[in-house]
Amino acid sequence: MGSIGNPPQTFNIMFDTGSGDFWVWSWLMPQTLTAGRNVYNGSKSTESARWNVPLFTVALVRGGVGTMDFGKIDTKKYTGNILYTPVVPLADWPGSGYWLVNWSGYSIGRGSFNNSISQVFVDMGKALEHRSALTPTTTKALIEAGYTVNVERSPERIFDDEEFEKAGATLVPENTWREAPTDNIIIGLKELPVEEFPLKHVHVQFAHCYKQQGGWEKVLARFPRGGGTLLDLEFLTDDKGRRVAAFGYHAGFAGAALALETWAWQFTHPASEPFPGVTSYPNEDALIADVKKAIVAGKEKTGKDPRVLVIGALGRCGGGAVDLCLRAGVPTENVLKWDMAETKKGGPFPEIVESDIFVNCIYLMSKIPNFVDMKSLDTPDRKLSVICDVSADTTNPNNPIPVYTVATTFNEPTVPVEVKTEPRLSVISIDHLPNPRALSGAYVTKTHRSTSYDFISPLKLDFAGKHVLITGAAWEDGVGFATASAFARAGASVIAIADLHGISDHIVGKLKLLATQAGRPEPVVLGCTVDISELQSVQALGDTLSKAFGGRLDVVVNNAAHQEPQVPFLDSDPEVYWRTWEVNVHGLMNMTRVFLPTQLQSKTNGGLCIMINIASSAEAAAIAAPNSRY
Repeated sequence: MGSIGNPPQTFNIMFDTGSGDFWVWSWLMPQTLTAGRNVYNGSKSTESARWNVPLFTVALVRGGVGTMDFGKIDTKKYTGNILYTPVVPLADWPGSGYWLVNWSGYSIGRGSFNNSISQVFVDMGKALEHRSALTPTTTKALIEAGYTVNVERSPERIFDDEEFEKAGATLVPENTWREAPTDNIIIGLKELPVEEFPLKHVHVQFAHCYKQQGGWEKVLARFPRGGGTLLDLEFLTDDKGRRVAAFGYHAGFAGAALALETWAWQFTHPASEPFPGVTSYPNEDALIADVKKAIVAGKEKTGKDPRVLVIGALGRCGGGAVDLCLRAGVPTENVLKWDMAETKKGGPFPEIVESDIFVNCIYLMSKIPNFVDMKSLDTPDRKLSVICDVSADTTNPNNPIPVYTVATTFNEPTVPVEVKTEPRLSVISIDHLPNPRALSGAYVTKTHRSTSYDFISPLKLDFAGKHVLITGAAWEDGVGFATASAFARAGASVIAIADLHGISDHIVGKLKLLATQAGRPEPVVLGCTVDISELQSVQALGDTLSKAFGGRLDVVVNNAAHQEPQVPFLDSDPEVYWRTWEVNVHGLMNMTRVFLPTQLQSKTNGGLCIMINIASSAEAAAIAAPNSRY
C-alpha cells in the first residue's frame, strides 16, 4: 500500500478480536449503523492483532480503551484482502476527509468470513502545527496562583512533556479531556476534532465558528446539548476593542515570505513542478536569507523586482507582511500598503491584478465586495501570479477572494487557479503560519494596554513645584504630548514643551485642562520652538527657560527625533541621510550640554536631576536596508 503524509503516518483501527466483533466507526455512516457499536475492551478480549500501515492517524472509536494499528497482518487471526480509496477532502471540513475501505472476505478470531464496505472519516491534521495554548512558563504562573493544571501528553507539541512536568503540571494521557470533571476548564488552541458527542466543559480556544466557517453549526450545537460553554479567544479584546490573543504579525511575516518564494519558483521552474513542501526555519535571519536568494533568482528571469500589494497593511498581520518584504530587499516603492481607506470604494481592484503578489491580511467580520474574482483575473493586463491569503477565510461564505476553495498545507503550500492566460496563478491559504515555539510564548504572555497601569498612575504622584521640559510634543497623538499630559496630571508646576514645528495654543490649553481635571493647580505651560540639531537654537531655548524657570529644571525628556521615508542606501539623499544623525544623535548632545548644568544646579538646591532620552526600537532591529541610518 502507499503512504499519505510526509513523514508517513499511521491509520489506526479499534476492535475486539476475543468476542469476534469487528466494528469500524465512521462519522459519515447513518446514525442507526453506529448506534450500539462494540468497541475494543481489553478486559473481555483474549487476543489482539497489531497491524501497521503508513497512513494518517485516526481514532476510529472515540472513548475506546485500545487501538490496533492497521498493517502487519497475523494470518492466523486474519485472512482476506483490504482495498482502499485514498482520502477524499470534505468541503465542509477543510483538512479532513475519508477512506472507502473494502473489507473483502475477512475473519477475526473464530468468526466466519464476511464482506463489508466502510467509510472511515479521518482528520488529516496540519503539518507543522506545533503551537501550544499554554507554555511551561505560563503553566508555572497558573500553578503559583493556585490552579491545578493537567497537561495532556503530546508528541506534536513544540514544548516537551517534561517541560510542563518540571513546571509543576500533572501529565495525563492524550485525549482524556473528554472524561475530565465538568469543573475543569479545557484550554486548547484551535478547532476540536470533528465529532458529535455533546460538550460539557468550558472550552477556551480559537473555535473558528462565528464567521460561518465550514461546519460551524455542527460545532456550536454540541455546547448546548452538553451544557458546555465556548470562550472563543478570537473575540477576547481589551477595553478599546483591540484583540488581545492573536498571532497576526508573524503570520503576515511568514505568509509574505512564502509568497515571494512562490513567485520566484514560478519563473524558475516549469508549470509541471508545483512549489514544494516547506519546513520550519530556526530563526528569522535564515528565512530572510532564503527569501533574498529567491528574489534574486526571480529577478534574473523577469528582469524586475516583484510588486507586492498588502491589504490590511496598518494592522499587525499586514505590518508583518510589509516588514518581511522590506527586510528581504523588495524596494519600498514596490510594496503597496493598503488598508480601509484604499478598499472602502469596493472591489474588485485592478491594482491587485496589476501586481505580482497579493497578500491578504484583513480581519473579516462581514460581507464585503470581492477584492479579486475570476472575472477580474480574465484580463490581458494581469501580472498577478501569487495570492497569499493569510486571513485564510477559505470556508467563510464572505471570503473576498472567491478564486479557490482549498486550505493548503506546509506539505502542499499552493493550489493552482484555473486562469485562461499566463502567468500561472497560485494561492497560498495555510491557516497556521507562525513559528510554534516563539509564537506560543508571545501569544500567552503578551499583554496589550492602551493606558498605564493603575499602580503607576500620575494621580498617585506629587510633582508640585517641579519644572519639566519635554521636546517633540507638537502633536496630540504623539509620545511627547502623552508625557507632558502625565506630568500635568501629576501636578508639575511649570511645563515647557518644545518642537521644531512650534506649539499650538490648543496643546497648551489641553495640558492646563488635564491638570485641573485631575484636581491639580493649573500649571504654567510654555510652548517653544527649537531645532535641537542646532546648538544656537538649543542655547536660545535655554536662555528662555532660565528666565521663566528662575534657573530651576528638574526633568528633561528628550523625545524629539527625525525619521525620513525609508529608501535603499544608494537611493538616499546625503543631506536627508545626515539630517537623521544631526537630530537623533547630535541633537541629544546639544540638549545635554545646555541643560545638564542647570539640572545639576537644581539638584544642589533640593530639586531633581532627571534626564530621559526616548529611543526607537529600530536601533535594535539590525535592519540594514532600507533604513541604514539606524
